[in-house]
Amino acid sequence: MTTAALNDRIRRALAQEIDTGQTIDLLVSAVQQKPFNAELRQLLVMACLEQGQWQEAAAAINEKSRFCGLKPVDGNLIIKLHAAMIANACKGPAFDEFIAHPLVQELTADTAIDSFADVGRVRQVAEKFMRHGMFDSAKDILLQAIVQMPSEGALHLMLIRCLFDMGALAEAAAAVNNKSAACGLNDADVAPVSRLYSAIVAEGVRGAEVDRFLLNDFVQQLAADNSIYCRFESLGDDCEFGTVQRRLGQEPLGLLRFASIPLATLIKLLDNGFANFAAVENCELRIVESGDKSQYDLYDRAYGYQIHTFINVDKTSDMPSILVGFCARVQFLTRKLLDDLATGEK
Repeated sequence: MTTAALNDRIRRALAQEIDTGQTIDLLVSAVQQKPFNAELRQLLVMACLEQGQWQEAAAAINEKSRFCGLKPVDGNLIIKLHAAMIANACKGPAFDEFIAHPLVQELTADTAIDSFADVGRVRQVAEKFMRHGMFDSAKDILLQAIVQMPSEGALHLMLIRCLFDMGALAEAAAAVNNKSAACGLNDADVAPVSRLYSAIVAEGVRGAEVDRFLLNDFVQQLAADNSIYCRFESLGDDCEFGTVQRRLGQEPLGLLRFASIPLATLIKLLDNGFANFAAVENCELRIVESGDKSQYDLYDRAYGYQIHTFINVDKTSDMPSILVGFCARVQFLTRKLLDDLATGEK
């Protein structure tokens, strides 16, 4: 059986909630056959945690550390195991080894919550988890805190952001609905609700909670108020106006929305209908730093035009395909700009 087939079989077994003991036996056998398979080891830790086998979970995560290493992607498992150890006063060599790992120490340092009624403390810990990409852990503590403080808007708002960042759009819509019912929506919700609205519309997400979200008076008014920002076309030399549109939940297509070009060159291109603009032979990809990520920018050497692709360098190495594909996209945006200018409605 291939590694992918084995992983898929085990995930189906976990999803179907068959006897967890059988699943653990299957995982132990699989890990012995494929000791360097990080996903199998993650699944084994997860199964042990679900069964309440804290000693076995600690031993499994220690073995993962030795064979595959521990990484931030293991953060949610680390936090869950650490919390279980504290709650059950676990002791022993396996727990000592787990606690001593540098990543475990980094992720669990200063994350204990004495009271979920302490808003500041809950937000501080949730922010740390989200910063490390541990959205499940952040979600768990935010939900527990909201149960105790249902009218605390800051907690609802952080939960909405957490769910949006983890890609759970329907859950984020439900969180907005809950906040609306518990303490109302206000100016602080404009940016996150706008972004969520835009993502839901763009991806065609449906469901009862999403429909309720879309029918919310605040959301409908927000969509109407922000639509005016799509009636403008950026011709500037930076991304500022495009960023404003994004923060308001608007994502119109635009040649210069996230791009720069010398003004004199732009005037010449407008005069000649953008002849030979974004030709593949004149373009190249450049790696630029964006926060803690490296992304590609497309650069047209003939015109000094540069546009963000928003494609992370670590997500692909097929630069020729990206170059050809994004040049075609820029040429489409060029035709759209010329059509919009001819219409004269912006």
